[in-house]
Amino acid sequence: MVDLFLAIAGSEVVLMLLAVVWAVWKWLGGWPEAHYRIWGVPYFRHVIFEPDGTPYAYILPQSKIHHSVPSFKNRGGEWLVDPENAGRYRGRPTYYHNRGDARAIPVFKWAQIRPDDAHAHQERWQPIDPELLKAAYDDDSIERARTLGRKLPFPPFYIFAAAVVAVVVAGIAAYYAHDTYCALKPVMC
Repeated sequence: MVDLFLAIAGSEVVLMLLAVVWAVWKWLGGWPEAHYRIWGVPYFRHVIFEPDGTPYAYILPQSKIHHSVPSFKNRGGEWLVDPENAGRYRGRPTYYHNRGDARAIPVFKWAQIRPDDAHAHQERWQPIDPELLKAAYDDDSIERARTLGRKLPFPPFYIFAAAVVAVVVAGIAAYYAHDTYCALKPVMC
């Protein structure tokens, strides 16, 4: 009996340790990122956007980057490295590419005017303040102006409240009707 108890307790301890190791492995990023992080292998993240907009992310070691022309091979293509537009993912560089375009997406330089740009004299779009955009969506002045002077329809809350009152009154009436019926014919109750 003691041997069975020790076997069950030992298996539970082993399973708990495996669960903890698995949770730490997943917390570190899973394969291959956890492997690179544990062993100190320098790595980067590569994100490819498909034509339908679906992103696919790959974790690759830094040793894949060729330094003559900064580029690397991944998923059937040669991708150029642009350190000025590298995002950060868990402290490591992230390079964004569109499928079919070896150049990195200019994540941080998209609104800058290049000196060799043929349309440099035209003003580029400026970044939009997210708080200003949110305020524009939250503004209901046009909706209020449309309903100015018009009586609004009957609020649905009043219909719901009337239905609740009717159900309560019907329940009370049924209770007292049952008591009255039992008082008149006690044999039937």
